[in-house]
Amino acid sequence: MILPQSRPVIVVVAIFAFLNSWRDTLGPLIYLSSDANRTVPLGLLFFSNPFKSVDPQLMAATLVALVVPVILYALGQRYIDSGVAIADVK
Repeated sequence: MILPQSRPVIVVVAIFAFLNSWRDTLGPLIYLSSDANRTVPLGLLFFSNPFKSVDPQLMAATLVALVVPVILYALGQRYIDSGVAIADVK
């Protein structure tokens, strides 16, 4: 009875939890010792060059890294909108 009404809130929390773990760089930097096991944000961190102001390769890699969150948002957009609307009413 309660679960169908709270489905948008559960989906929104799941999406935000996934995005929070997707963007995490400090945790994998501490725990992973092999370069083969790097996560996408950690790979972008090591891919960046602080001496180059505009790096087209880094921009392309960032665009590729944004594909998963954009697809996730597109799939859960109606749940996010209704979850925000439910939270706004209270």
